Amino acid sequence: MSTSTKIAIIGAGKVGGSLGATLSKAGFPVRFGVRKPDEAKKVLEACAKDASLSDPREAALWGE
Repeated sequence: MSTSTKIAIIGAGKVGGSLGATLSKAGFPVRFGVRKPDEAKKVLEACAKDASLSDPREAALWGE
């Protein structure tokens, strides 16, 4: 299943990371808004290919 609804998640900790990975695997494009992208790259490994990282402001503007 693939959908075009873009989901922004601010933070990539236990809750945000798990939620984002689940939504990404379900076919939603997900962008995590994080302050330290190097520390959040591991979250992307648990996601589908449409997941990405950016700063929190950019993620909020990108998401629907």
